[in-house]
Amino acid sequence: MLILLGQSTDKPLKLETRARMQIDNYTRSGVLAGSERLARDQAIKKHVLDVGNVRHGCDAGYNCHGMVFASRRAWVDRPETVDQILHEDGYRPVELKDVMAGDVVVYREVNGDAAHSGIVVEAPIQRGVYVQVMKVWSKWGSGNEVIHPVTACPYPTERIQYYRPRGTEHDDSI
Repeated sequence: MLILLGQSTDKPLKLETRARMQIDNYTRSGVLAGSERLARDQAIKKHVLDVGNVRHGCDAGYNCHGMVFASRRAWVDRPETVDQILHEDGYRPVELKDVMAGDVVVYREVNGDAAHSGIVVEAPIQRGVYVQVMKVWSKWGSGNEVIHPVTACPYPTERIQYYRPRGTEHDDSI
């Protein structure tokens, strides 16, 4: 798991699930230290071939889970917090064959802990057309947001799970 250390943290934001349970989070400085910039750049060079798919200059004040679940406002670090959000906000598991753009992808450690998350932007099948490589939009630690093939990232890719937000259904007739 890629964890880039940052500057001082502030008090948590008031974030809640739909069930009104507090979401464990923290805020931090938006400035990257030199060592963090170097680690970020090395990760991008190793995993991303198309540098045009990298959003540079992202604020270090949020991580991948904060991008996906907290509107880029905070760090959500604890794996059990990610699972709490998935459960209490009504996300439901989706099989690979049914994944569509807008679904959430969670990269899990061997022990099941959520290590990373992102949003599917290009699914294997879109409107009946096969897309060769699924693409995901995610944030790498305190660094940049990257659109990347689902398995091309510095996080564990052996246990990837997909989830659909509550109230969104796939409709082939549109």
